Amino acid sequence: MTACGNLRAQHPDNVTIKYIISQLQYLIDLDTGRIKDRSRLDTIVIGVLARCEIEYIDSRTAKLLQKVGEEARKMETPTRGGFADVRAQLARPLRRDVDPNAASG
Repeated sequence: MTACGNLRAQHPDNVTIKYIISQLQYLIDLDTGRIKDRSRLDTIVIGVLARCEIEYIDSRTAKLLQKVGEEARKMETPTRGGFADVRAQLARPLRRDVDPNAASG
């Protein structure tokens, strides 16, 4: 959520970012047991939105959000699911000293 909060602070009028945060909060609440209603899982489009709308703003966060989207699809089947690892990655502050678009060696 930290990475998304940073994006929202940088782009406060971006409706897509607000929508992603709303979907992410739903997934967190579902994963932590705060809510039990799984009926919205099939409407989660975080990965698609990240790929289409966030990639050009912040490629690292977009990749993490795409992982969240993949985990959300897994959560549609009750025997699988949970995205604590991806959620933990999203909570880490972004390292601004590293260019996320630079080729890694």
